[in-house]
Amino acid sequence: MKRTLILLALAACCLVSAAAAHPASPNLGSPALQTAPNVTLPAPKKASDDNAGTGRIAASSDGSVNILGFLGGAITSAQNNTLYGDFSTVSLDSGTAGLGNALARHSPNGKIWAEWFFGFSDGSAEIHYGLKNPGTGGSAWTTQTIPNSDTGAGGAYKVTDMQVTAAGRVYALWGRNGVGARFAFKDDSGNWSAPLDVPGGLAGTSDFNIGVSTGNVVAVSGFDRASGGLLVQMYSNGSWGALTNIAPAGGQAYRGRWAADSSGGLRVIWTQLDTPGSTTNDVYYREWTPAGWNPNVIRIRTPGNTAGNGYQISVDPTGKAHIVFSDDSAVPNIQQSYYLSGQGTTFTVPQRIDSGSFGQANMRNPDVDANLVNGHNIIHMSFNSNVGGPFANYYTFADLGTTSPPTVGPTPTPCQAGRFSDVPPGSTFYSYVTDLVSKGAISGYNDCTFRPSNTITRGQVAKVLVLAFGLPINTAGGPHFNDVPVGSTFYTFVETAFNRGIISGYSDGTFRPNALVTRGQIAKMVTLGRGWALQNPARATFSDVPVGSTFYTFVETAFAKAVISGYSDGTFKPSNSATRGQGSKIIDLAIYATDATATPTAVPPTLTPINTATAPPTATTPPTATTAPTLPPTDTPVPPSATPIETATVPPSATVLATATSTDTPTPASTATSTDTPTPVNTATATATITPIPPVILSFVPNTVERYDTETLVEMDGTAFGPITGTLTVNGVAARIQTWGDTVVRFYIGFTTPPQNPTTTVLTTSDGRTTSSALFQVRPRQHPYVFSYMPAQVMQGDTATAVTMSGVQFGIITGTVVLGGVYTTTVQSWTDTGIIFHIAPNTPAFSPIYVHINSVLNGQYKEFGGFGVLPAPTPTVTATPSVTATPTITVTATGTPLVSPTVTATVTATVTPGGP
Repeated sequence: MKRTLILLALAACCLVSAAAAHPASPNLGSPALQTAPNVTLPAPKKASDDNAGTGRIAASSDGSVNILGFLGGAITSAQNNTLYGDFSTVSLDSGTAGLGNALARHSPNGKIWAEWFFGFSDGSAEIHYGLKNPGTGGSAWTTQTIPNSDTGAGGAYKVTDMQVTAAGRVYALWGRNGVGARFAFKDDSGNWSAPLDVPGGLAGTSDFNIGVSTGNVVAVSGFDRASGGLLVQMYSNGSWGALTNIAPAGGQAYRGRWAADSSGGLRVIWTQLDTPGSTTNDVYYREWTPAGWNPNVIRIRTPGNTAGNGYQISVDPTGKAHIVFSDDSAVPNIQQSYYLSGQGTTFTVPQRIDSGSFGQANMRNPDVDANLVNGHNIIHMSFNSNVGGPFANYYTFADLGTTSPPTVGPTPTPCQAGRFSDVPPGSTFYSYVTDLVSKGAISGYNDCTFRPSNTITRGQVAKVLVLAFGLPINTAGGPHFNDVPVGSTFYTFVETAFNRGIISGYSDGTFRPNALVTRGQIAKMVTLGRGWALQNPARATFSDVPVGSTFYTFVETAFAKAVISGYSDGTFKPSNSATRGQGSKIIDLAIYATDATATPTAVPPTLTPINTATAPPTATTPPTATTAPTLPPTDTPVPPSATPIETATVPPSATVLATATSTDTPTPASTATSTDTPTPVNTATATATITPIPPVILSFVPNTVERYDTETLVEMDGTAFGPITGTLTVNGVAARIQTWGDTVVRFYIGFTTPPQNPTTTVLTTSDGRTTSSALFQVRPRQHPYVFSYMPAQVMQGDTATAVTMSGVQFGIITGTVVLGGVYTTTVQSWTDTGIIFHIAPNTPAFSPIYVHINSVLNGQYKEFGGFGVLPAPTPTVTATPSVTATPTITVTATGTPLVSPTVTATVTATVTPGGP
């Protein structure tokens, strides 16, 4: 069967928002088609037991793979321990009401993540996830529920998708067709974020999928039956972009599948009807970069049925896309699976995954994963087949040889100085990044991005610190580390930092410049770089940085200077990796932080320094503020610090004006000819004129809560909130502030906050600056909510007392009320605003006790604190005193007496009974 690829040139002007018309049909062209030899694939190996559902594959760094499926009412993993090794099957989760839509992804450290939905008998569902370390058997799986992922009986979210970034951040998405979708994320050692709802533009679409770039740009797609398009909405730096249709006109588009590349871009494939009303589907491919959508759309001609789960994509470390798809054009109604690879407009000819050995057996629902195994670029493939009888999952792979990822090193950006597409004015890190760029301490990539969410290494921080603090280069005695030799990228900066006492190495003589810097390390380096007097308070600020721990004095000092702060749970997480954005903010704040007791360390003014002396200062002279050349920044891919709250005293910005004034008349540096130690001419003092910066609200997570929901923590991101708690009102009602930082405020709405659309959120800083936003919404209550109980307590075993529960949204159809998650009450009456119930006879004493309301119409609600069951009183036992009885016993003798006359004997006895 002949297959061709047809290039569809889609003009960039044709991309539309949800309100615009469908783009015009693109012009057809001919792509460059490779005829390279097919890859070598060993015979597919049976992986799962028979009757296994669709398999989803994820490969670990040791060559082992996990193929998730649905088998016998359970989510299972068919897994091996070596490349192409034999498989065994283990169960991850099981349930009686329903579960499924399982999929798996690998992380760069070799871990395997999985996601699926778990259904309950009432029609509600929650999202479960699993985690498995590399090289371990089935017992290594841990499974848990994603917090706040439960959805009510009337609208269970069961559409799932998951992505893991190159830095190990996991994004999980779940949705319901025609209703909407939401996603949450977590770092490897962190907690799940609050779920974030995808905006309403995608609410009417179906089959949601998620893609995440190395810079944590999120793309959510859904197909729209009304317009026939594949709609995509991008989320970056707390803001959602316009709704865009990325598919060409002419047929219904379905189900986007996403993969990230190492340069910060995304690749997506989908199926689309050849023409309106057609019964055949083609697979389409398109690329996105931080600069926007590539206008080229590649169509992989498949005149068979590729609907359903018949196509997947993965991108290897070199940037090449690997695509698998099923097709029934060779034999009608018999699916066969194919593989091809490429990027841009150049792809290989598709080849059958089984090399024809499966004959005309079905080979459906293929999946693909690409990773490096011992330096080899391995492409792993799976599919579901009935070649041996009942459908089972099979596995094969291709070894593309040794490879290494392309060098995607950042270069001095050709863009406008200090302006990057992913750090726009008003964004969280804008002022800090712009200030450091102006000092030549850091720069961006050649695609005009800064990538604030990428990680930063030890070598990179050493470089930025030296340049930002204006430290004179000093390599005396070097090299001090065997892995930072003379001439290496970070040699001069590492040596300078070492000679200043800012950094040290490891016991094996290394510095490990390419290791990711942690939050604890950067706090130490900044504190030592500024020469601050170390703080050593008797009581720790953070629970995970106790008194006497390695970074204690450095973290406490940096915290005291308002350079860093912690997380909402009272931790600092000193072992977490820092990002480029975080590092820029911490270092830039450190430049302007003050300490009268600190040793002299050069802190150059914002404007051009005047010290141009040709000779370096002596050791006792404060370091000169020289303008360093713009050098390539130092980067590595990872997650944004969504949760850290670093507060600033005065964030630098264009409004901070440094006026250089001289205390005497210095001799111009250009006339200095002395080769001896010069008289320092840097006597400039910076007089800062500070114009108040208006606060800016950028986003809310989540961006909506129900009325009366005083338990959901809302995170408001923005800039210039100030370091001291201010006030926040939502629809005129004061919010309860949990934490307040310069860029993040976390709060709960008040109980009396009314629903309103749009909601008005007003922030007022402690110094009187104010701003408002309509990005957050308090919506009318849809789920049940309890106001009060009468009585509020009953005795254990008291099934006669009727308890009246008052509230709203109980619904008009009787549901259930369960105490403590187990003990179902007897419902006497049920209305929308009141329920009367009696406790079950076996309900234990527990006050307060969890009350779980299950409304047939309005879903579930759990309440704690309003109602309780008290211990039943211990019965009082009254002892009856001993009774002394004196019965009279008469014995009468009959018969012929031996002695006459007859004798009657009376016997008196005292008897003490044994009981009361």
